[in-house]
Amino acid sequence: MFDRLATNRKMSPTRWAFPIIVLAFAGACSPITVNLMPAPEAFRLEQVEGFKGTPEVERSLIVPVLYATNRVPGKTSKDGSPYGNNYDDTLRMGVARMQIGDDPSLEWEALTKLSVEVEREHDLPLRIVDVNESVSLGHGQDLEALPKDLAAAMATLNEIMGSSRDPDLMIFVHGARNTFYRALGQASQYRHFTGRNTVVLAFAWPSMGTLWRYGSDVKRARQSARQLADLVELLARHSTARKINILGYSLGGVVVSNALALLREDHANDTGEALLGRLRIGEVYYAAADIDTAEFTQQLKAYHDMVGRVSMTVNLNDKVLKMSQFRNRSSRIGRPDPDELNSEETNFLVEASATENFDVIDAVSAVSFFDALEAHDYWYNNPRVSTDVLMKMIFHLGPVDRGLQSIVTERGFTVWYFPDDYQQRVSAAIDALKR
Repeated sequence: MFDRLATNRKMSPTRWAFPIIVLAFAGACSPITVNLMPAPEAFRLEQVEGFKGTPEVERSLIVPVLYATNRVPGKTSKDGSPYGNNYDDTLRMGVARMQIGDDPSLEWEALTKLSVEVEREHDLPLRIVDVNESVSLGHGQDLEALPKDLAAAMATLNEIMGSSRDPDLMIFVHGARNTFYRALGQASQYRHFTGRNTVVLAFAWPSMGTLWRYGSDVKRARQSARQLADLVELLARHSTARKINILGYSLGGVVVSNALALLREDHANDTGEALLGRLRIGEVYYAAADIDTAEFTQQLKAYHDMVGRVSMTVNLNDKVLKMSQFRNRSSRIGRPDPDELNSEETNFLVEASATENFDVIDAVSAVSFFDALEAHDYWYNNPRVSTDVLMKMIFHLGPVDRGLQSIVTERGFTVWYFPDDYQQRVSAAIDALKR
């Protein structure tokens, strides 16, 4: 982390000039249309069953995904979104169905073959089929004595959890410049590549959907932390999920980190150990997180003892976070500058990185030696990083058991990276899981 990671591994990442023209990338958390992500590398290994374990009822082009949103309902847009961009302090929850590809006659076997192709001849766009809102949750509502409709919705969720091969629930929190549709698209493609075996819930906070409103997105992300905290509390009290895992992408890291800090404040009199058992928050993953480095560090200090494990990816070449740093006048934890931290904060992160519940992952090492990884969307567009995400979230494996190796940087941070023989390592890790 924080040092020149690739330099420690005798690699020299390309350093680009930083002209103002890269404003075009500032909101690039996702393209307008969500196309199916490249298959995680693990899905291309011969011994991986992949979609062979997909339940029969799920073997279709349609991917159901749960959602919770604090967007205000509005006129249905061209992309099928029934929610607009206005903020509300009420959570609306339901189920959406997404279709992979525009050819309704595509058979399941053909879809799985296309899903794992290294170079697809045509994109497979994800489209909204329908969205069915079932219940709402207002802030301050009594979470013990639920109204009948909300209690019924939780009972339905538990039926879904009971029939899932993965006993955990995964909450996906999107980044800036997102619509409701794009939040569902990213969540559903993740679910697809779990073999349709993980229950995924998209937390669709009201990003404005345009790069020119990034400042408003930052404000909305902070506001929405309260609704995410309430959602986690609700799920912890009334769902049967073994663990609640959370993935915060880009500006979604602001939502996640602030929500976890709020939960710690809500239970200030409880020990971290007690909350770990009660809230059941398992894996927390920050992918290219667009949150102030010092703010993240202070919040992590507050809540780290009440979650199972926190992981964060670092890419010092990330061009989107370069622009965010320029705009915010401070580095982002996905592209951190240690000189912004005081000695106490630095020591905390150094010590935390050496423990089993805080992992720092060098994303640049996931590409070949001669490639420059400037991407911001690598958590799903880089097959090695997405494989690592799946193995961590589904199996709760530590970095060594996922095929990663570690280094200790000059400043003392323990950093995990993808070694040159990663494919062989991850293949061995999968063999171990099967045994």
